[in-house]
Amino acid sequence: MTALVKQLRAWQFRELLYSAAVAVPKRKTSKARRDRRRANHGISAPSLSVCPQCHEPVRPHHVCRNCGHYRGREVEPLTQEAP
Repeated sequence: MTALVKQLRAWQFRELLYSAAVAVPKRKTSKARRDRRRANHGISAPSLSVCPQCHEPVRPHHVCRNCGHYRGREVEPLTQEAP
């Protein structure tokens, strides 16, 4: 019984050792392929629109920092901290 347990433990250890292999690329990624992949990683400038109340630039779907209006309404700041 003990020899069977030892063999089983050795088999489990070997299985664990081989199943934890890390994925390794087969070939080096070329500079052209790497650069083609990174072509879409560029940073673009944030889009801006004009506030209809104070005519200051404001990010879309954000409250105007200058006058506090959003979609034609004045937004009040929170009096209590949100949970």
